[in-house]
Amino acid sequence: MMKRKGKKRMIQEINIAASEWAEAVLRLQLRSCAVEAELIGWANLPPLQDTVAMLQQCGERFFGYMKQGQLA
Repeated sequence: MMKRKGKKRMIQEINIAASEWAEAVLRLQLRSCAVEAELIGWANLPPLQDTVAMLQQCGERFFGYMKQGQLA
């Protein structure tokens, strides 16, 4: 990934194997999916059932927008 001179990357790959990052991704996912579920009227969206372990074992790559060192 290219860096801009003098600036940190805002979109970064997340190490989902690290528990603190997996927990941060899950918190954000649950908040956003709860809004989506309410908007479409489907309270049991499958992503609302995910756990940290499920995210860590899914085999996918995760990227996140970072703002002041936090996942936004």
